[in-house]
Amino acid sequence: MATHACVVRRKADAACFAKLSASQSCLTAKSVNRSVSVFALLFGVVLAVGVSGAPFKSENEKFTCLPKQGNADQWVALVYDSQHSITFACDGGTPLPSKLLSEDDGLIVCNESDGEDECEKNAAPLSTFLPGAKKEWVTGTLQQGIKITIPDEHYPATSKAFRVGCKAGKNVCLLNVYVQSRESEVIGQVAHCAYSSNVRLRPITVNPENNGVTLICGPDGKAFPDDYMNHHCTELDECKERPYSAVFPGFSSSFWTGEASGVAGATLTIPKDQFPSTAQTIYLGCTGHPDDKQVTCVVPVNIEEVAKPAGAGSNPGGGSQPDQSSEKRDGEQVNKGEPPTGGSGGATTGKQNASQNAKDKGETGGENGDSPVLRGDACDELPSYVALSAASLTATAIFAY
Repeated sequence: MATHACVVRRKADAACFAKLSASQSCLTAKSVNRSVSVFALLFGVVLAVGVSGAPFKSENEKFTCLPKQGNADQWVALVYDSQHSITFACDGGTPLPSKLLSEDDGLIVCNESDGEDECEKNAAPLSTFLPGAKKEWVTGTLQQGIKITIPDEHYPATSKAFRVGCKAGKNVCLLNVYVQSRESEVIGQVAHCAYSSNVRLRPITVNPENNGVTLICGPDGKAFPDDYMNHHCTELDECKERPYSAVFPGFSSSFWTGEASGVAGATLTIPKDQFPSTAQTIYLGCTGHPDDKQVTCVVPVNIEEVAKPAGAGSNPGGGSQPDQSSEKRDGEQVNKGEPPTGGSGGATTGKQNASQNAKDKGETGGENGDSPVLRGDACDELPSYVALSAASLTATAIFAY
């Protein structure tokens, strides 16, 4: 975790290394023993930094500006599922922007491209640059250090950046904070979409016990189809719209709550009495446009069937058959667990028909309410009846004798 925070210091060391390598003294040192030249080079870096005094210092996950010692413009990255916080301190200067801390908004920051004057003029709350940011994410003081913490669930769908700093006289020290985008993923019944690349998420299963699914496109994306609260997609690669009423006869747009482009997303909740009599798969998704390119995030939603009472009629289907696998090859969906066509498939059908015939005749044989199990047809049972009759005749003859 500390690796990302310390990169700012390594960046400065690399610059010093380049300058020293081009100097005459360094070129002269190359002619002597290699170990001596390396030692001299390292000593020179330490001496240069120690004498002049770097205008900042970086340790672990803390960055301190020292503007009295010069100008600085450095950066640090906060990485999803890796590094969540950075502490910023100002030693010997005044904050930039001047109202860095706000009781109402938490942290006030600047655009990453703003200079000193623009930063002071255009400063805005952190939530402006990082939607959903809360003032509780910011703790501490300017002297001891202001700690900025971003929870995993609030990392943005596209990368964001902002800057803070401090100044002393004409010297300015700035720290650019880059917040890496999160990954697209499914957590429970929630699909989080991000826009670093096109992605198909693993399926979410909806049934009477788990009868809701949440789609989070975030402020940087939008749900598709456009009328996603009344229509869904029936195919993965190309969105062919169908109304939800084709799957749920009693569908109402009130089944949806929230907004897909909001931080918490939109949730589709299916009443328990609205599940179809045949399993269906519908597709939901989001699109984003980072760097002027379109990125798509799709999630299959498998809707389990619910048996209807006799005489209730069948439910009109509207989606695809259930998506049983999240595997994808060369852009084609590969469903696992589907019954084979032809070959031995006829035998399976024959057994199912036989089981149904037995059920129609009222035969039983299952356990704990399971489907009846056929033990054989009438011809299979004939030998047992013959044996029983023969035994009865023998017993009668012996008794008569």
